[in-house]
Amino acid sequence: MQAPAAFNVFVGKSFSQSMVDLTESILSASSSIKTAETAYRTSNTDVAKKLADLETREKLLTTRYTTQFGDMEQSMSQFNSTKTLLENFVEAWKKQK
Repeated sequence: MQAPAAFNVFVGKSFSQSMVDLTESILSASSSIKTAETAYRTSNTDVAKKLADLETREKLLTTRYTTQFGDMEQSMSQFNSTKTLLENFVEAWKKQK
């Protein structure tokens, strides 16, 4: 057997350690990916709140408009009743002449 005459020794990080360091730097709190994730989560929360506010407003407006429509229908019925009464009164008055 021969002893090796020369060999190279590499000092540094292994590939797996380099990958671990890379993923940690990508997912760190100061990375652009983490910043974007935080911004999207905040935006999602804001949109969800606005949607809930809109749903509440929709319920209030539906109730309000339903009430207003019912009141209008009642007024129209009263106006029609008054109209019929006045028409009958005028017809009776014409017959008396």
